Amino acid sequence: MGKKNEFYKYFKKESRLVGVLLLFFIPFSLLLSDWENFDLSKEFLTKNWNIFEPIVGILTLIVALALFVVNKRKSWEDSLPKVLTAEFVYAKDGSLLMKAERFPVASEGDLRAWGQQLGAQILFGERSFQYFKLRTSSSVNDDGLSKDYVVIFYLEDIPRLLKPVHEVNEWVLLKEDGNGKVCRTRLSFNSSSDEGKPFERFIEERPKGEVFKNQKIFVKEGNLIS
Repeated sequence: MGKKNEFYKYFKKESRLVGVLLLFFIPFSLLLSDWENFDLSKEFLTKNWNIFEPIVGILTLIVALALFVVNKRKSWEDSLPKVLTAEFVYAKDGSLLMKAERFPVASEGDLRAWGQQLGAQILFGERSFQYFKLRTSSSVNDDGLSKDYVVIFYLEDIPRLLKPVHEVNEWVLLKEDGNGKVCRTRLSFNSSSDEGKPFERFIEERPKGEVFKNQKIFVKEGNLIS
């Protein structure tokens, strides 16, 4: 199991305080209540309000404390750096085509636009992919140092540059290499690590001055993005 999420540690700490208050103040309020004059009759509430008044006051305090904890949690989450992972899935068979992993994002409102931008970056600037739906989710990272967002795009067709990759049961990962560079890597679905071969773009060009039927020349571009 990984480290406990800092958010849940915080929440547990605050909840413990609420529990202590419940265990202490409710019995204390019961002791202060006037049980000698307890009378079960038609005028039960009016005659015995002096018994229940302290309890109602304590319960009101508990509710206020619970709302305080919830607001503190939201404020804490909102203050964390936001990190986005964008996944692009082929809708027809559910297979992963490409993924951009853990890139900073300014706000929740930028998720779709930034996800599309990352997809275009994987495809060397091409925006030829079309999606018919997307799904988003968020959670606090296990180390409690960031709030992680995941946006999944379901593509209607496989982008042209990814067709050769998909045909050999591979997908493309866009990720920082730890040296300030971002690289595209082809990975097998059977691979358990991020080590693979570079994803390179092949541009189809026609020879100048002559027309060659069914002949293609390919120019290979680099993998790293400066």
